[in-house]
Amino acid sequence: MSLAFLELTSNLRKLKERNKRMSSFWKTRIATLVWGFIVSIIFTGKLIVAVPMFTVMVIGNTILMKIFIKESDTKSLKKNIE
Repeated sequence: MSLAFLELTSNLRKLKERNKRMSSFWKTRIATLVWGFIVSIIFTGKLIVAVPMFTVMVIGNTILMKIFIKESDTKSLKKNIE
């Protein structure tokens, strides 16, 4: 096997390990970031308009996600206590 292939497989293993440690919040956040940026560029057609629009979306969505995750965590904790 070539050295490049072995290095590639090693990097893939490291990426899988890092992915296992990443929380579901950040996995979802990264997916929505990529999807949101693509949609905003397609929707506006101009990068200069898409970037500010995307920035506002990211800030708002992150705040909402944090709020909903805190509420769901609190509900699950209350269930465990009862």
